[in-house]
Amino acid sequence: MKRIPLDASPETNKQAESTMKYKDQLVQFKQNRVWRSYKGGKVLDDIAGVVPAQDSHFPEDWIASTTKAVNPGREHIDEGESIALLTDQNMPFSELIALDPDYFLGRDHVAQFGTNPMVLVKFLDSSIRLHFQAHPTREFSQQYLNSDAGKAEAYYILKVREDINDPYIYLGFQHPPQKAQFN
Repeated sequence: MKRIPLDASPETNKQAESTMKYKDQLVQFKQNRVWRSYKGGKVLDDIAGVVPAQDSHFPEDWIASTTKAVNPGREHIDEGESIALLTDQNMPFSELIALDPDYFLGRDHVAQFGTNPMVLVKFLDSSIRLHFQAHPTREFSQQYLNSDAGKAEAYYILKVREDINDPYIYLGFQHPPQKAQFN
């Protein structure tokens, strides 16, 4: 597999683009389980055909991710970024996007954010109640976390484990908006 560096020249990208077949093709991704501090993932094992399916510290599958996972004590492990499966080769998703950002993300998106998709989709299966989470603003992330983005979050709940009675989610705001702001 030939890998094109993210900082490759436009000429190098054009050469790679002309030899790769990705336009109008379905890009698939390898399963991308990521270590987390909480346990879960049995349902993900079931979907992947793992026998026996069990909960572990890999309760999330990051889908079409260009994000590197940051886990203290696991800095030496490269995890989080998805591997794109193409007809003739596999490569990190960020490298595929870098070949033709306008094609994958759109000209307007690239003008505003560069080659960062600005989204992280996770297929998450927690076996326990998730811990308290606080997500930084973009400004805080840039100043203190060496990151270009904060973290907005949304959930789409597909199913709740059958052994969970009365499931619930608490959510709130640091600065609650006024009713008129929701219009």
